[in-house]
Amino acid sequence: MMKLIKIFSLIILIVGLSFGCSEEDCCVNTDISSLTKTMSDLGCTDASTNMVISADKAYLIITSQDDYDALVTGTCHPEIDFSQYQLIIGYFGSQKKVSSFNYKYYMSCESNFYKLSIFPEYSASEENIETILYYYQILVPNDKTIDFLIVSFTIVR
Repeated sequence: MMKLIKIFSLIILIVGLSFGCSEEDCCVNTDISSLTKTMSDLGCTDASTNMVISADKAYLIITSQDDYDALVTGTCHPEIDFSQYQLIIGYFGSQKKVSSFNYKYYMSCESNFYKLSIFPEYSASEENIETILYYYQILVPNDKTIDFLIVSFTIVR
C-alpha cells in the first residue's frame, strides 16, 4: 500500500511539473527600484509640496526637458537627464501630514508594462485641517516606452 502511494505521488508530481508554465509563459514582476532616483537625489528636499503639475490627470510621464519646463512648476527645478530617465509625477491627497514617499518600481515581462507602488510616510500625529495635495515624483529608467502603468498607494498607519 505504501509503495502504491509513493508511485501515485510521483505520477502527480511529474504531471504537475509537465503542466507548469515555462519561463516564457510565466509572467513575474521584476523589482527594478534600485534603478530609480527621487527628486531628493537631485537636491529637491521640498518637492512633495512645491513641485506642482499642470494637468488634469492623476499622474504624468514626462520624457523631455521641454515638457518638464512646461508642465512642472515649483521652487526646485533641476535639470534632468531625460536620455537616462523618465519622470513620473502625480499627486496624492491626504489630511495627514506626509513627510516623504517611498517607492517600489516593477517591470513586467509583458511588453512595456510597469507598476509603481507608492508608500506615503506620515509625520507623527500631525493632521491638516483640510486635505492637502502632495506631489510624488520618481525618475525611472528611460529604457522603454511605458505603454501601461499602474500606480498604487499603500497606506501604512
